[in-house]
Amino acid sequence: MMIASSRSARRAVLTMVLAAGLGLGAPAFADTRVGNDAYIRGDYETALREFTRAAERGDALAQFNLGGLYFEGRGAGPQRDYPEAARWFRAAAEQGLPNAQFNLAVLHYRGEGVNRDYPEMIKWMRLAADQQFAPALFQMGVIYENAIGVEANNAESLRWYRRAHGAGHPRAQAKIEGILAKTGIAYADQVDGQTAAAAARSDPRGNEALGGVPTFLESLPPARRAV
Repeated sequence: MMIASSRSARRAVLTMVLAAGLGLGAPAFADTRVGNDAYIRGDYETALREFTRAAERGDALAQFNLGGLYFEGRGAGPQRDYPEAARWFRAAAEQGLPNAQFNLAVLHYRGEGVNRDYPEMIKWMRLAADQQFAPALFQMGVIYENAIGVEANNAESLRWYRRAHGAGHPRAQAKIEGILAKTGIAYADQVDGQTAAAAARSDPRGNEALGGVPTFLESLPPARRAV
């Protein structure tokens, strides 16, 4: 798994720390940085060791990265360890890291490392979406469009897709246009009450399940991501 440069990877990790507003202690961050550099070199055993040290000190980004290593099966043997991945994604999610909340939601949807549980999936997906995390905003649209653990509702789906579009999700505009075309709703800046009622009555079912975005996100951004 290759990325453009170690400098750009470190900058991406630092940006995530600042964006999440985490008050990380210096030793934990140092371990996270060492783990990140080791990951870039392909030294996954060292990355696992350093991320574990930082994660056990409570570094949310290290917890997230550690979950990603277990999810990918790197550094701890050739097999993926979904329960351990879920454990560390949950630890980071509980500290408010939106991409960890997203990943935990996906694991609950797939039943990987945790029970398949739609209410839990929706809970964590919504928490990530509430932080304007574009993949989560998009997936909330998928959830309501395809009745995944909720009543189907095109108006609600359209609302989430429009928020995802505003947050820069590359697939959201096409989904908005698709819902407008299949429901016959006239485009408007806001979905008013009459439009929302018409959308909710329309046939909402599509052929897309929850997914379509990376499961392992943003921590050590590679050129090729797991889907």
